[in-house]
Amino acid sequence: GQTVFSRSASTGITQSGSATISLAGLPPATYLVQVRDISGLTISGNYSLDIDVPAAITPDIWEPLESQAVPWNLGLIDQSFSLNGNIHAAGDDDYFTFRIAGNGNANDYVKLTSDHTRGDINLAVWDAFGNQRYSATTNDVETVSLNGLPPGIYTAHVYGGINTNPAYTLSFATPPVPKADRYDSGLLRNDFLFTATDLDTPQGAGSETMLSLEANDVDWFRVRTADTSSVFHQIGVAFDGSRGNVDLAFYDTAGNLLAVSNHPTGSSETIFLNGLLPGSYYVAVYGQSNASYTLSWNLPNAPVGDSMEPNNTFAAATDLDVVEGEVQFNDLSIHTYGNDDWYRFHIDSAGREGHYVEIDFDHRRGDLDLALYDSTGSILSSSNGVSNRERISLAGLPAGDYYVWVGGFLGAINPSYRLSFAAPQATTQDFTEAAAPPYDLGKRQGTSIVTGLSIHDSSDIDWFQFELTGTGGGQHAV
Repeated sequence: GQTVFSRSASTGITQSGSATISLAGLPPATYLVQVRDISGLTISGNYSLDIDVPAAITPDIWEPLESQAVPWNLGLIDQSFSLNGNIHAAGDDDYFTFRIAGNGNANDYVKLTSDHTRGDINLAVWDAFGNQRYSATTNDVETVSLNGLPPGIYTAHVYGGINTNPAYTLSFATPPVPKADRYDSGLLRNDFLFTATDLDTPQGAGSETMLSLEANDVDWFRVRTADTSSVFHQIGVAFDGSRGNVDLAFYDTAGNLLAVSNHPTGSSETIFLNGLLPGSYYVAVYGQSNASYTLSWNLPNAPVGDSMEPNNTFAAATDLDVVEGEVQFNDLSIHTYGNDDWYRFHIDSAGREGHYVEIDFDHRRGDLDLALYDSTGSILSSSNGVSNRERISLAGLPAGDYYVWVGGFLGAINPSYRLSFAAPQATTQDFTEAAAPPYDLGKRQGTSIVTGLSIHDSSDIDWFQFELTGTGGGQHAV
C-alpha cells in the first residue's frame, strides 16, 4: 500500500538488543511492521516481536440511544449530575438531552473530562433551535458555559471525529429547580390575595428567607402596619437576578394597587412606604421562576400603650368613677392589633337628650368603633361608622354603672383618640333639707316663686306648708 508516514528504530551492530517504535498518537488504522538487517551482516538467531496496542473499546451503556436522531434523555437536572461514557469507534457521536428549570448563570456549565493522550474528543451544546456552543481544545477538559441560557431543553454532544477515547466523564452544573416553599405546600397555597400568608403586625426590621417562585407562581403576604410610616420604612425582595427576575407589588385590602417595583434587571426590588397610614395591606411577589428569594421589611413600631392601660378586658376596665357634665380624656390609643380599651363609669341621675359618650379620632389612621354595655356585660348600643367620630346617646338610661368599649374595626389600630362624655349633672340637696318636714313657706299673698329646689335622689320627698290669708279663687293655684 501507500506509505503515508514511517517510523523506525535500530539496535546498532550487536549480537543482541532491542528496538522500539512508539505508537503514541497514531489514529485507528491498519499498519505494516518491517524487521530487517541494516548492517549488511547476517545475524543468526531468533527474535521476538512484541506488540502493545490499544484494546478494542466496548460500547458504553448509553448505546445505541445516544444518536442525534434518538438522543439519551437525562430529563430535568437539578444543580448537578454526571455520567461516564466513551467514544468507542471513529464517528461515534454521543447525544444527551437535558432540561434546565431556571436561567443559567456564570456558575452553570456542561464539562467533558478525558485523557487527551488517549484520543482527542470535544463537546458542544445545542438548543432547541440548533444554536450551538462548543469547546474543541487539545486539553483534558472541555467546558461549555450555560450562562445566560433561559429555561428549556438542550442537547450535549460528545464527538471525536476519527478519534476514539475509552473513557470520559460528562458533568453538569445547572440552575437549582424552584420548589414549593413552606407557604406553597398543603391545601392553602399563598397564590391568591384571599389565601395570603398572614405575617401579622411586624415591627422594625425583619425578613422571611428561603422563599421561592415556581413557574407562573405569585406569592401573596398580608401585613399590618402599627403606625404611620416614615421615609425609613419600606418592604423589599432580594434574589439572584441571574436566576430569574422577581418583581414586587403593594395593595390595599380591597385589592387596589398602591405601588409596584419591577425593574427589568438587578437583584432587588424595594417599595418605600413614607406616609402610609396604619392598617392592613397585601404584598405580591411575582415574575420569573426563581429558586430562592428573601422578603424583607422595615415597618413602624406600635405606639406605646396609653396611660389607661392595661384595660383590655371587661374585668380590667379603667374606672372613671362618677362622670357628670362635660368630661374629656385625651391621648388615648389602640396601640396594637387586637387591642381593646374598656372603661367603667357611673352616672348619678338618668340620662336625657343631649347626654352622650363619644370618641374622636382621625379615621384615616385607623377605623375605631364604640360600644356601650350595662354592668352585667350586656351590650346596650354601638356605633361603627366610617367618619372621625363615633357617638352613643345616654338618653333614657337610669342612674347606675356602665361600661364603654373602644376597639379597631377588623383589628385596626389608631395611635390617638379622645374619649368624651356629656353626662347628667349631679343633683345636690336643696336648702329645705336642713329643716324637719314640712318646710314652712309662711303666709303667702299674690304670686311667689321658690327656686333652688331639687329631688336629689330616688328616696327624696319634699314637703312644704304655707298659710292662705284669704279664700282661694278659681285663678289661684300651686
